[in-house]
Formats: sequence, C-alpha cells, structure tokens
Amino acid sequence: MAPSPPPPLPARRGPRSEFSITARLALPIALGLAVHGVMTATDAAFLGRHSTEALAGSGLGANIYLPVLLLGYGMVTGVSVLAAQGRGAGDALAGARTLRAGLILSVVFGLGGALLLHAGVLAGLNGIFGMSEAVRQQADDYLLALAWSTPFSVIFQTIKNHAESHGRPWRALRWLLLGLVCNAVVCRILVFGDFGLPSMGAGGAGLATLAGRLLMLAGLGWQERDALRSALRPEAKGGLRAMIDFGIPCSIHLTAEVGVFSLAPLLVGKWFGAESLAAHQIAVGVAGLAFMLPLGIAQAAGIRVGEAFGRRDQAAIRRIGGGAVQFALVFMGLYAALVVLSHNAIPELFTGPDGSEKTKVIAARLLLVAAAFALADGVQVALAGALRGIGDTRYTSIAGLLAYWAVGLPIGIFLAFAADLKVTGIWIGLAAGLGFAAVAFTWRWYRRVGRLSKEFEPAPPRA
Repeated sequence: MAPSPPPPLPARRGPRSEFSITARLALPIALGLAVHGVMTATDAAFLGRHSTEALAGSGLGANIYLPVLLLGYGMVTGVSVLAAQGRGAGDALAGARTLRAGLILSVVFGLGGALLLHAGVLAGLNGIFGMSEAVRQQADDYLLALAWSTPFSVIFQTIKNHAESHGRPWRALRWLLLGLVCNAVVCRILVFGDFGLPSMGAGGAGLATLAGRLLMLAGLGWQERDALRSALRPEAKGGLRAMIDFGIPCSIHLTAEVGVFSLAPLLVGKWFGAESLAAHQIAVGVAGLAFMLPLGIAQAAGIRVGEAFGRRDQAAIRRIGGGAVQFALVFMGLYAALVVLSHNAIPELFTGPDGSEKTKVIAARLLLVAAAFALADGVQVALAGALRGIGDTRYTSIAGLLAYWAVGLPIGIFLAFAADLKVTGIWIGLAAGLGFAAVAFTWRWYRRVGRLSKEFEPAPPRA
C-alpha cells in the first residue's frame, strides 16, 4: 500500500510565522524548479562558447518548445492541489485518484506535444522567423531533441506533483540533481564533439536534456512505485473530469504567461538580429532562474491553501496566502538588488571574454529591466498559486491572458518601435504586463478570501 499522507501542518497566528512552514515545502520544490533553469543555463553556457548561431538557435527552439511543455504541465497541476483539497476534506483516495488521472493526461499531452513539435520542424516552423540558415538549422536540431523529451518530462512532473503534495518533495529534487549532472556531462561531450564524436552544437544540447529527463523519470518512478501501484488499482478510478476542469485554466494561464515571453524573443530575432536574441536568452535565463523560488512558493502555497480549503478553514487560508506573498517579496527584493549590482558582469559568464560585446551590452540592459519588475513578478506568481489552492483557476487564466497579451505585448511593441527602444522596449512591455497581473491577482485574492466565510457556512436545513 502507498504510505499514508502526513498530518496537516499546524496553523500559526500570523503571515510572518508562515515563513517556516511554507519554506519547508517550498524550498525543495523551488530547488527542483531551479534545476530546470540551471539545465537551460548550462545549455546556454556551453552553446555561447560554441557559437552565436548555436546560442541563438537554442533560444529560438526553446521558446517555441516551452509553451507546448507548459500546456502539459498545466494539465497535471491538479495532481497536487486537488489531492491536498481532498486530504483536507478527509478523502483517503484523493491522492491515488488524482495521480491516476494525471498519468493519463501526461501520456496524452506528452506524446501529443512531441508529435506536434516534430511535425512543426518538418514543416519548417523555425524558418518563418527570418533568421539565418545557420540559426534555423541549430534551432531545428535542438527542437527535435527537446520534442521527444516531452513525454518523459510531463510524466515526471505528474509523479513529482504527487510526491510533493504528500510530503516527499526531496525525492524529486534528488533525481532532478542527478538529471542535471547527466545533462551537463552529455552536453559537454555532444556540443563540442569530445571523444571523437562530431560537434553537434544545439542538437547535442537537446539530446543531453533528453538523456537527463529520461534518467529523472526512471529514478523517481522507482522511488514512487508504491504510489504508482495504488493509482493503478480499480478503486482509484474517477477524477479525470475534475482534473481536466482544473487543468485547462491552469494550462491557459501558464501558456499565456510563458507564451508571451516565448513570442517576444522570436520577434526580437526577426526584427533585431541574432545578437539581440542571444542577449535575450541570457537575460531570460537569469530571470527565469530567480523566478524558480517564487514559483516554488506558489506551488507550496497552492498545496497548503488547498488543504486548508478542504478543511474549510478561512483563517488558515488567509495566513498561508499572506505568508507566501511576504516570502516572495523578500526573495525577489534580494535578487533585484544583486542583479543591479552585477548586471555588467553576468553576461560574460555566458559568452566568455571573447563573446560579442554588443550582446553583452544589450543583455546587461535587459537585466536591469528584469530587476525592475522582480517584485511584481513575485507577487503575481505567489497569489496565482494561492488562488489555485481555493480552486479559482478561471480568473487567473483570464487575467493572465489580458495582462500578457492585451497589456504587456502591445506596450512592448509600441516602445520597441515608436520609442526606438528595440528589445529593451519589448522587455519594458512585459514588465508592465506582470505589474497588471500582480494588481489583478491581489484584488482577486482579498475579494475571494473575504467571501469564504459565507461560502463555508453550513447550508440551512431543508423545511
């Protein structure tokens, strides 16, 4: 039998005291998310030393790939949140039922995403963005390898969500770290062609990512084999509709946010060239790595808020959400200060001393913009996670679409051309979108939590 779920963590009296409780769950989740970012940064570091075309090509391929991957990740978000809600409500089968539904969705969306991306490469998808033939070829090679890592990655995410929701976040982190080591070793060999192998550039980096993800899935699947057996038992049937209803808005929100950050560099590469695209890849890699801790906080908040929601405990919901926001603000404030102090030195870590000076200058400027929107980014992601915990996924998806596509992208394009800020203008627009999302989610959080006391009132007896 699967191990019994841990008892609920004790409630505390104020949001500040929630730091230690949320941190115990958020820290391993965030470190695991950071490993994903380090994998991308590792690829960028090797490819930046290989050639500007390889780095730009990996950026082009990755930005097409990421929305497809996150579509699958969004669909299995309910594995952690719905299981936590069920546990809070005393449903002993919630964990196994949500894991089973998540595995079904991960196979469907993982394989579907791989086939869609492969067909896109064969149809010349990377060629429509006007990059040079050398960049396009590197992007094709990179995207093909990433495409077929998608099923492994989404299934791993499903099992990871289940383990985290049941108090076992360190297991996933262990295998993520081993996957990172595997990725780095294979990447170094294949990108430059060590041991007599041909130099594969971006394609080698993509194959290294595939190898790392396969190792991660095999390892975590073995450690979670009892939970997987429980999910395959007949009594765990059901819950697929609830998972789909929860997952579709989460996928829309994730894809809307990351999709606009993925479209932006494609436009940058088409309009402003490979050096601007490489600079964007450096800046978004650094910003994305820092974003992992607030994202971990958001996921931890979603689990803890979900459990409190299942218990119908409004006071705990308010405290957990407030503590998550404070936690995110403290970290993002420290990150912003560090970036401001070192924004000129960071780009050289990716390009090396002999890299393009223009790329370094542009990347340093983009890092300053990233520091400026760090606090808003922390608030919006923490509250998005907390809102998911109370099941409010539709609002976050609609507000996210408006923030990133109706506010951020139009402002960015306007500033890029009308104000002649080029790629910097694109980033300022994206920052405006994040600010809009932070305000919208803050308003929604306080409004929804304030109304929970009425929602939790027992229904009056029938006459």
